[in-house]
Amino acid sequence: MPRLTDAQALAMMDSGFRHGFNGYPVLFADNGHVTVVEERRTGLIVWEFPGDGSVEKREYLRGDKGANISTGA
Repeated sequence: MPRLTDAQALAMMDSGFRHGFNGYPVLFADNGHVTVVEERRTGLIVWEFPGDGSVEKREYLRGDKGANISTGA
């Protein structure tokens, strides 16, 4: 498993993951990015944390025809 950078850890805490990722699928990419998939009743939120401390958040709503991730609808 890749090591988290300090910048990634701070970005995750700032994004609301102060108590870790218990219950969330977490993916580590070869390029050092960390991806967290948060499933909600209304859809998915995909969080991406590159090693530089930036954050990208994408939301996919159930029934949204433009979503490129299946939300089980």
